[in-house]
Amino acid sequence: MIFRDKWQTFIDRLDRIRLGNLSASNLIVKSIIFIILLVSIPLMFSTEKALKYTDLKVGSVAPKKVVAPFDFYVLKTDQELQAERQEKIKEVPYYFEYSDSLTRLQLSQFDELLPLLEEFGNRYALIDSATIGDSLQQKLLLTLQDSLRKGFNLEISTANLNVILDILDEPHNRQSLKETKTLIAEYLQTGILDRNTASFARPRISIIRNGVEQKLPDSLQYSMQSVEEMIENRLLQSFSVNQTIALNYLIRRILQPNLLYQKEMTEEAVQQARSSVSLTKDLVVEDERIVDANERIDEEIYQKLYSLEVAKVERSKRESNWQLEFAFMGKMMMVAAILLIVGLYLYSY
Repeated sequence: MIFRDKWQTFIDRLDRIRLGNLSASNLIVKSIIFIILLVSIPLMFSTEKALKYTDLKVGSVAPKKVVAPFDFYVLKTDQELQAERQEKIKEVPYYFEYSDSLTRLQLSQFDELLPLLEEFGNRYALIDSATIGDSLQQKLLLTLQDSLRKGFNLEISTANLNVILDILDEPHNRQSLKETKTLIAEYLQTGILDRNTASFARPRISIIRNGVEQKLPDSLQYSMQSVEEMIENRLLQSFSVNQTIALNYLIRRILQPNLLYQKEMTEEAVQQARSSVSLTKDLVVEDERIVDANERIDEEIYQKLYSLEVAKVERSKRESNWQLEFAFMGKMMMVAAILLIVGLYLYSY
């Protein structure tokens, strides 16, 4: 209510101000209308040159003969571009970087782990053979558990450690563990992917090792899951199921992927592949016949006509053709005439 009173007071003051035959409020309203028209009318007209052959469609009949006025390239259709880009993208590999630091760390840990276990295994066997008692064995297991925690950041139960030390009591088991360690080293040297290849849309993989790109053969594309399965199968050849579970638990706490997916590099390669596809597919030379009068337009002819109009627009812009400027000036003159009539009407009434 207060706002309405203040607004009415403001309008009354404007009405008392006279500018010729018009009050200030009347002049403000008409000026606002004039400005709105001044902005909106030019927006209703496009300054782009309309294509000459846009009314011609595939299957229609050409009303006259069309000859190329200059050399121009025929553009590919959207479907052709999409298909060719997809073919190019299929050739792009997924990029992974080989981590030397992760590889050295894991190899070092496996090299140190087996001798440590063998040392405790020897001490464990001596305690057992001397029948000193379970308390000393338990104390030894706790000491080993603490060493693994501090040296390898491994948390493993004394029950599993007991199984592992029992395994090391047999010389042929120690040899099997050394062979397993060699197998793990081979997987690490080749590289273990940190992605599952089953989710890849493209089969090819390239690795960056010391700054050099190398293609990774399909037979050597190891995921973490596949490596774990192969190691488990290798252990089952020499050990029981319970022993394999205990050893697997220890191995999987150390083993990590050392081929790290490079998302940005892969996406950039995909974009480069898309950009490498040419937008054109053919060349029409000057004075070459595009279509005869009364000839039915097929897809090939239509694409040539469309490409010609695109080339004419680009040629006009490149050569600073004044036709667009003249067309724009003509439209502005028409807008000015409309605004003049509206202005006279607003002034008179």
